[in-house]
Amino acid sequence: MALLTYLSEFTKVELRPKVINFLYYAIGFSLIYMAAVAMYVLPLDLRLRVHKDYAITSWRILMWAQLVPGIISCFMLWGMPESPKYYLSVGKSNEAYAVLERCCRYNKGKDVTLKSLGIDSLKKPESQVDPSLAQKRACTRIWYETKPIFQRPLLTKMLLIMFSMFLLFGTGFGLTVWIPRVLKMSNDLHKDLILCDMIEMSNALNISLTDTRCHLSMRTMLASVYLGACTLVFSVMITLLLFWVHLKTILLMFAVLSIMGGTVLNFVKLHELVVVCCILLTIPPLCCVRLALSILIDLTPTHLRSKAVSLATMFGRIGVLFTSMYVGYTLDLNCFFTFNLFVLLMFAFFMAVLFLPYDTRSGSIS
Repeated sequence: MALLTYLSEFTKVELRPKVINFLYYAIGFSLIYMAAVAMYVLPLDLRLRVHKDYAITSWRILMWAQLVPGIISCFMLWGMPESPKYYLSVGKSNEAYAVLERCCRYNKGKDVTLKSLGIDSLKKPESQVDPSLAQKRACTRIWYETKPIFQRPLLTKMLLIMFSMFLLFGTGFGLTVWIPRVLKMSNDLHKDLILCDMIEMSNALNISLTDTRCHLSMRTMLASVYLGACTLVFSVMITLLLFWVHLKTILLMFAVLSIMGGTVLNFVKLHELVVVCCILLTIPPLCCVRLALSILIDLTPTHLRSKAVSLATMFGRIGVLFTSMYVGYTLDLNCFFTFNLFVLLMFAFFMAVLFLPYDTRSGSIS
Protein backbone atom coordinates (compact mmCIF):
# COMPACT_ATOMS: atom_id res chain seq x y z
CA MET A 1 0.00 0.00 0.00
CA ALA A 2 2.92 2.33 0.68
CA LEU A 3 4.22 1.56 -2.80
CA LEU A 4 0.82 2.47 -4.25
CA THR A 5 0.76 5.91 -2.63
CA TYR A 6 4.46 6.41 -3.39
CA LEU A 7 3.89 5.84 -7.10
CA SER A 8 0.90 8.19 -7.11
CA GLU A 9 3.09 11.03 -5.82
CA PHE A 10 5.15 10.93 -9.03
CA THR A 11 2.10 10.78 -11.32
CA LYS A 12 -0.04 13.49 -12.84
CA VAL A 13 -3.57 13.57 -11.44
CA GLU A 14 -5.05 12.84 -14.88
CA LEU A 15 -2.90 9.72 -15.25
CA ARG A 16 -3.18 8.31 -11.73
CA PRO A 17 -5.97 5.75 -12.36
CA LYS A 18 -4.16 4.41 -15.45
CA VAL A 19 -0.76 4.19 -13.72
CA ILE A 20 -2.19 2.55 -10.59
CA ASN A 21 -4.03 0.08 -12.80
CA PHE A 22 -0.73 -0.77 -14.51
CA LEU A 23 0.80 -1.39 -11.09
CA TYR A 24 -1.90 -3.96 -10.36
CA TYR A 25 -1.02 -5.93 -13.48
CA ALA A 26 1.53 -7.45 -11.11
CA ILE A 27 -1.24 -9.36 -9.31
CA GLY A 28 -2.08 -11.29 -12.47
CA PHE A 29 1.58 -11.94 -13.25
CA SER A 30 2.27 -13.04 -9.67
CA LEU A 31 -0.58 -15.57 -9.76
CA ILE A 32 0.82 -17.01 -12.99
CA TYR A 33 4.40 -16.97 -11.67
CA MET A 34 3.41 -18.68 -8.43
CA ALA A 35 1.56 -21.49 -10.21
CA ALA A 36 4.20 -21.88 -12.93
CA VAL A 37 7.00 -22.34 -10.38
CA ALA A 38 4.83 -24.82 -8.45
CA MET A 39 4.13 -26.79 -11.64
CA TYR A 40 7.89 -27.18 -12.16
CA VAL A 41 9.11 -27.69 -8.57
CA LEU A 42 6.44 -29.82 -6.86
CA PRO A 43 6.51 -32.77 -9.33
CA LEU A 44 10.24 -33.16 -8.58
CA ASP A 45 9.24 -34.47 -5.13
CA LEU A 46 12.61 -33.56 -3.63
CA ARG A 47 13.53 -34.59 -0.10
CA LEU A 48 17.14 -33.94 0.91
CA ARG A 49 17.65 -34.69 4.59
CA VAL A 50 19.79 -32.05 6.31
CA HIS A 51 19.63 -32.90 10.01
CA LYS A 52 17.41 -35.41 11.81
CA ASP A 53 13.80 -34.61 10.82
CA TYR A 54 14.67 -31.44 8.90
CA ALA A 55 14.82 -31.86 5.15
CA ILE A 56 14.91 -29.62 2.10
CA THR A 57 11.69 -30.55 0.27
CA SER A 58 9.96 -29.34 -2.85
CA TRP A 59 7.63 -27.24 -0.70
CA ARG A 60 10.54 -25.41 0.94
CA ILE A 61 12.19 -24.75 -2.42
CA LEU A 62 8.85 -23.47 -3.70
CA MET A 63 8.52 -21.01 -0.80
CA TRP A 64 12.09 -19.79 -1.34
CA ALA A 65 11.33 -19.26 -5.02
CA GLN A 66 8.28 -17.18 -4.09
CA LEU A 67 10.52 -14.91 -2.00
CA VAL A 68 12.75 -13.98 -4.94
CA PRO A 69 10.55 -11.20 -6.44
CA GLY A 70 10.16 -9.58 -3.03
CA ILE A 71 13.89 -9.61 -2.35
CA ILE A 72 14.60 -8.12 -5.78
CA SER A 73 12.01 -5.38 -5.19
CA CYS A 74 13.65 -4.43 -1.87
CA PHE A 75 16.93 -3.74 -3.66
CA MET A 76 15.12 -1.85 -6.43
CA LEU A 77 13.32 0.42 -3.93
CA TRP A 78 16.38 1.00 -1.76
CA GLY A 79 17.79 3.74 -3.97
CA MET A 80 14.51 5.43 -4.85
CA PRO A 81 14.01 9.05 -3.66
CA GLU A 82 11.35 10.29 -1.28
CA SER A 83 8.26 11.90 -2.80
CA PRO A 84 8.84 15.62 -3.52
CA LYS A 85 5.14 16.28 -2.90
CA TYR A 86 5.51 14.81 0.56
CA TYR A 87 8.57 16.98 1.25
CA LEU A 88 6.62 20.07 0.21
CA SER A 89 3.62 19.08 2.33
CA VAL A 90 5.83 19.00 5.45
CA GLY A 91 7.69 22.20 4.56
CA LYS A 92 10.99 20.70 3.28
CA SER A 93 11.32 22.59 0.00
CA ASN A 94 15.11 22.11 -0.34
CA GLU A 95 14.80 18.34 -0.13
CA ALA A 96 11.92 18.43 -2.63
CA TYR A 97 14.07 20.49 -5.01
CA ALA A 98 16.89 17.92 -4.76
CA VAL A 99 14.51 15.07 -5.63
CA LEU A 100 13.10 16.97 -8.60
CA GLU A 101 16.64 17.71 -9.74
CA ARG A 102 17.34 13.97 -9.72
CA CYS A 103 14.12 13.24 -11.63
CA CYS A 104 15.02 15.92 -14.15
CA ARG A 105 18.38 14.29 -14.86
CA TYR A 106 16.72 10.89 -15.25
CA ASN A 107 14.19 12.20 -17.75
CA LYS A 108 16.14 14.85 -19.64
CA GLY A 109 19.74 13.67 -19.42
CA LYS A 110 22.70 14.34 -17.13
CA ASP A 111 23.46 17.74 -18.69
CA VAL A 112 20.00 19.16 -18.00
CA THR A 113 19.22 20.76 -14.63
CA LEU A 114 16.23 22.54 -13.17
CA LYS A 115 18.11 25.84 -13.41
CA SER A 116 18.66 25.30 -17.13
CA LEU A 117 14.88 24.94 -17.41
CA GLY A 118 14.33 28.21 -15.56
CA ILE A 119 13.45 26.71 -12.16
CA ASP A 120 15.67 28.17 -9.43
CA SER A 121 13.65 27.18 -6.40
CA LEU A 122 10.36 25.73 -5.27
CA LYS A 123 7.69 27.79 -3.62
CA LYS A 124 7.41 26.62 -0.07
CA PRO A 125 3.69 26.11 0.66
CA GLU A 126 2.17 26.46 4.06
CA SER A 127 3.10 23.29 5.93
CA GLN A 128 0.17 20.97 6.56
CA VAL A 129 1.93 19.30 9.49
CA ASP A 130 2.00 20.94 12.92
CA PRO A 131 5.71 21.39 13.87
CA SER A 132 4.86 20.97 17.56
CA LEU A 133 3.91 17.31 16.93
CA ALA A 134 7.59 16.42 16.68
CA GLN A 135 7.91 17.05 20.43
CA LYS A 136 5.03 14.74 21.37
CA ARG A 137 5.17 11.04 22.16
CA ALA A 138 4.88 8.55 19.30
CA CYS A 139 1.32 7.37 20.11
CA THR A 140 0.10 10.94 20.59
CA ARG A 141 1.74 12.01 17.33
CA ILE A 142 0.14 9.10 15.43
CA TRP A 143 -3.28 10.04 16.82
CA TYR A 144 -3.01 13.72 15.92
CA GLU A 145 -1.68 12.91 12.45
CA THR A 146 -4.49 10.42 11.78
CA LYS A 147 -7.38 12.39 13.26
CA PRO A 148 -7.84 14.71 10.22
CA ILE A 149 -8.78 11.67 8.12
CA PHE A 150 -11.93 11.26 10.23
CA GLN A 151 -12.91 14.92 10.22
CA ARG A 152 -14.79 16.96 7.68
CA PRO A 153 -14.50 17.28 4.73
CA LEU A 154 -12.83 13.85 4.44
CA LEU A 155 -15.00 11.93 6.91
CA THR A 156 -17.89 10.88 4.64
CA LYS A 157 -15.66 9.95 1.70
CA MET A 158 -13.26 8.03 3.94
CA LEU A 159 -16.08 6.00 5.51
CA LEU A 160 -17.51 5.19 2.07
CA ILE A 161 -14.12 3.96 0.81
CA MET A 162 -13.50 1.92 3.97
CA PHE A 163 -16.93 0.32 3.62
CA SER A 164 -16.25 -0.37 -0.06
CA MET A 165 -12.87 -1.94 0.71
CA PHE A 166 -14.48 -4.20 3.31
CA LEU A 167 -16.92 -5.46 0.66
CA LEU A 168 -14.39 -5.73 -2.18
CA PHE A 169 -11.75 -7.59 -0.19
CA GLY A 170 -14.37 -9.83 1.38
CA THR A 171 -15.81 -10.87 -1.98
CA GLY A 172 -12.60 -10.75 -4.03
CA PHE A 173 -10.26 -12.46 -1.56
CA GLY A 174 -12.40 -14.07 1.16
CA LEU A 175 -14.68 -15.96 -1.21
CA THR A 176 -11.87 -16.80 -3.63
CA VAL A 177 -10.15 -18.86 -0.92
CA TRP A 178 -13.10 -21.29 -0.93
CA ILE A 179 -13.79 -21.47 -4.67
CA PRO A 180 -11.10 -24.13 -5.48
CA ARG A 181 -12.43 -26.39 -2.73
CA VAL A 182 -15.99 -26.04 -3.98
CA LEU A 183 -14.96 -26.78 -7.58
CA LYS A 184 -12.99 -29.81 -6.40
CA MET A 185 -16.21 -31.22 -4.92
CA SER A 186 -17.79 -30.77 -8.36
CA ASN A 187 -14.95 -32.76 -9.92
CA ASP A 188 -15.38 -35.55 -7.34
CA LEU A 189 -19.09 -35.93 -8.19
CA HIS A 190 -18.59 -35.96 -11.98
CA LYS A 191 -22.05 -34.43 -12.48
CA ASP A 192 -23.33 -31.15 -13.88
CA LEU A 193 -25.42 -29.64 -11.09
CA ILE A 194 -26.35 -26.23 -9.75
CA LEU A 195 -23.60 -25.26 -7.33
CA CYS A 196 -25.72 -25.49 -4.17
CA ASP A 197 -27.34 -28.76 -5.31
CA MET A 198 -23.86 -30.14 -5.83
CA ILE A 199 -22.83 -29.16 -2.29
CA GLU A 200 -26.00 -30.75 -0.84
CA MET A 201 -25.32 -33.97 -2.73
CA SER A 202 -21.71 -33.94 -1.53
CA ASN A 203 -22.94 -33.65 2.05
CA ALA A 204 -25.33 -36.56 1.47
CA LEU A 205 -22.44 -38.66 0.15
CA ASN A 206 -20.16 -37.50 3.00
CA ILE A 207 -17.79 -35.70 0.61
CA SER A 208 -16.48 -32.92 2.84
CA LEU A 209 -14.68 -29.72 1.98
CA THR A 210 -11.79 -30.64 4.26
CA ASP A 211 -11.69 -34.45 4.48
CA THR A 212 -9.67 -35.09 1.35
CA ARG A 213 -5.88 -34.97 1.50
CA CYS A 214 -4.38 -31.65 0.44
CA HIS A 215 -2.79 -32.52 -2.89
CA LEU A 216 -2.13 -29.97 -5.60
CA SER A 217 -2.96 -31.60 -8.90
CA MET A 218 -1.79 -30.17 -12.21
CA ARG A 219 -5.39 -29.15 -12.92
CA THR A 220 -5.54 -27.16 -9.68
CA MET A 221 -2.30 -25.33 -10.48
CA LEU A 222 -3.52 -24.61 -13.99
CA ALA A 223 -6.64 -23.07 -12.43
CA SER A 224 -4.37 -20.56 -10.69
CA VAL A 225 -2.76 -19.75 -14.04
CA TYR A 226 -6.22 -19.19 -15.55
CA LEU A 227 -7.17 -17.00 -12.58
CA GLY A 228 -4.07 -14.87 -13.14
CA ALA A 229 -4.83 -14.69 -16.87
CA CYS A 230 -8.39 -13.56 -16.15
CA THR A 231 -7.05 -10.90 -13.77
CA LEU A 232 -4.76 -9.62 -16.54
CA VAL A 233 -7.64 -9.60 -19.04
CA PHE A 234 -9.80 -7.53 -16.68
CA SER A 235 -6.87 -5.19 -16.01
CA VAL A 236 -6.38 -4.64 -19.73
CA MET A 237 -10.11 -4.05 -20.03
CA ILE A 238 -9.90 -1.37 -17.32
CA THR A 239 -6.95 0.27 -19.09
CA LEU A 240 -8.95 0.55 -22.30
CA LEU A 241 -12.11 1.72 -20.53
CA LEU A 242 -10.22 4.49 -18.72
CA PHE A 243 -9.61 6.18 -22.08
CA TRP A 244 -13.34 6.69 -22.64
CA VAL A 245 -15.24 5.97 -19.40
CA HIS A 246 -15.04 7.71 -16.04
CA LEU A 247 -13.53 5.86 -13.09
CA LYS A 248 -16.77 5.88 -11.11
CA THR A 249 -18.67 4.45 -14.09
CA ILE A 250 -16.20 1.56 -14.35
CA LEU A 251 -16.73 0.75 -10.66
CA LEU A 252 -20.49 0.65 -11.23
CA MET A 253 -20.08 -1.53 -14.33
CA PHE A 254 -17.87 -4.04 -12.52
CA ALA A 255 -20.26 -4.14 -9.55
CA VAL A 256 -23.12 -5.00 -11.93
CA LEU A 257 -20.95 -7.66 -13.60
CA SER A 258 -20.23 -9.27 -10.23
CA ILE A 259 -23.90 -9.15 -9.25
CA MET A 260 -24.88 -10.82 -12.52
CA GLY A 261 -22.25 -13.57 -12.06
CA GLY A 262 -23.46 -14.32 -8.54
CA THR A 263 -27.12 -14.31 -9.58
CA VAL A 264 -26.65 -16.63 -12.56
CA LEU A 265 -24.73 -19.00 -10.26
CA ASN A 266 -28.16 -19.99 -8.86
CA PHE A 267 -29.27 -21.46 -12.20
CA VAL A 268 -26.36 -22.80 -14.29
CA LYS A 269 -25.47 -26.51 -14.16
CA LEU A 270 -22.67 -27.00 -16.67
CA HIS A 271 -19.32 -27.17 -14.83
CA GLU A 272 -17.59 -24.74 -17.21
CA LEU A 273 -20.38 -22.17 -16.76
CA VAL A 274 -20.16 -22.56 -12.97
CA VAL A 275 -16.45 -21.73 -13.19
CA VAL A 276 -17.18 -18.69 -15.39
CA CYS A 277 -19.81 -17.41 -12.95
CA CYS A 278 -17.41 -17.87 -10.03
CA ILE A 279 -14.83 -15.82 -11.92
CA LEU A 280 -17.38 -13.10 -12.69
CA LEU A 281 -18.39 -12.98 -9.03
CA THR A 282 -14.85 -12.70 -7.62
CA ILE A 283 -12.51 -11.13 -10.21
CA PRO A 284 -14.36 -7.79 -10.76
CA PRO A 285 -14.17 -6.96 -7.01
CA LEU A 286 -10.43 -7.71 -7.10
CA CYS A 287 -10.02 -5.30 -10.02
CA CYS A 288 -12.14 -2.64 -8.30
CA VAL A 289 -9.75 -2.45 -5.34
CA ARG A 290 -7.13 -0.42 -7.23
CA LEU A 291 -9.80 1.90 -8.66
CA ALA A 292 -11.36 2.60 -5.25
CA LEU A 293 -7.91 3.32 -3.80
CA SER A 294 -7.20 5.64 -6.72
CA ILE A 295 -10.27 7.69 -5.76
CA LEU A 296 -9.11 7.79 -2.13
CA ILE A 297 -5.64 8.96 -3.18
CA ASP A 298 -7.15 11.79 -5.25
CA LEU A 299 -9.38 12.89 -2.37
CA THR A 300 -6.72 12.83 0.36
CA PRO A 301 -3.99 15.43 1.06
CA THR A 302 -0.42 14.35 0.37
CA HIS A 303 0.71 13.99 3.99
CA LEU A 304 -2.35 11.84 4.84
CA ARG A 305 -2.45 9.55 1.80
CA SER A 306 -0.40 6.64 3.11
CA LYS A 307 -2.34 6.60 6.39
CA ALA A 308 -5.71 6.77 4.62
CA VAL A 309 -4.84 4.00 2.16
CA SER A 310 -3.43 1.80 4.93
CA LEU A 311 -6.54 2.25 7.09
CA ALA A 312 -8.84 1.49 4.16
CA THR A 313 -6.82 -1.61 3.33
CA MET A 314 -6.90 -2.70 6.97
CA PHE A 315 -10.70 -2.73 6.83
CA GLY A 316 -10.43 -4.71 3.62
CA ARG A 317 -8.36 -7.35 5.43
CA ILE A 318 -10.98 -7.44 8.18
CA GLY A 319 -13.51 -8.13 5.43
CA VAL A 320 -11.43 -11.11 4.29
CA LEU A 321 -11.40 -12.46 7.86
CA PHE A 322 -15.16 -12.14 8.32
CA THR A 323 -16.18 -13.52 4.93
CA SER A 324 -13.76 -16.46 5.13
CA MET A 325 -15.21 -17.46 8.50
CA TYR A 326 -18.74 -16.82 7.24
CA VAL A 327 -18.32 -19.17 4.25
CA GLY A 328 -16.71 -21.83 6.41
CA TYR A 329 -19.57 -21.85 8.92
CA THR A 330 -22.55 -21.45 6.57
CA LEU A 331 -21.66 -23.26 3.33
CA ASP A 332 -22.84 -26.67 4.57
CA LEU A 333 -25.82 -25.21 6.46
CA ASN A 334 -27.37 -23.02 3.74
CA CYS A 335 -25.42 -22.74 0.49
CA PHE A 336 -28.09 -20.56 -1.15
CA PHE A 337 -27.77 -17.95 1.59
CA THR A 338 -23.96 -18.19 1.57
CA PHE A 339 -23.43 -17.23 -2.06
CA ASN A 340 -26.33 -14.83 -2.43
CA LEU A 341 -25.11 -12.75 0.49
CA PHE A 342 -22.09 -11.88 -1.67
CA VAL A 343 -24.50 -10.69 -4.36
CA LEU A 344 -26.06 -8.41 -1.74
CA LEU A 345 -22.62 -7.23 -0.68
CA MET A 346 -21.80 -6.20 -4.23
CA PHE A 347 -25.16 -4.44 -4.47
CA ALA A 348 -24.23 -2.54 -1.27
CA PHE A 349 -20.91 -1.64 -2.94
CA PHE A 350 -22.85 -0.40 -5.99
CA MET A 351 -24.89 1.91 -3.73
CA ALA A 352 -21.77 3.15 -1.92
CA VAL A 353 -20.12 4.09 -5.23
CA LEU A 354 -23.16 6.18 -6.15
CA PHE A 355 -22.42 8.45 -3.18
CA LEU A 356 -18.77 8.98 -4.10
CA PRO A 357 -17.95 12.29 -5.86
CA TYR A 358 -17.76 12.17 -9.63
CA ASP A 359 -14.93 14.72 -9.89
CA THR A 360 -12.40 13.50 -7.33
CA ARG A 361 -9.86 16.19 -8.12
CA SER A 362 -12.17 18.96 -6.95
CA GLY A 363 -12.64 17.16 -3.62
CA SER A 364 -8.94 16.90 -2.82
CA ILE A 365 -7.38 19.10 -0.19
CA SER A 366 -4.01 20.32 -1.38
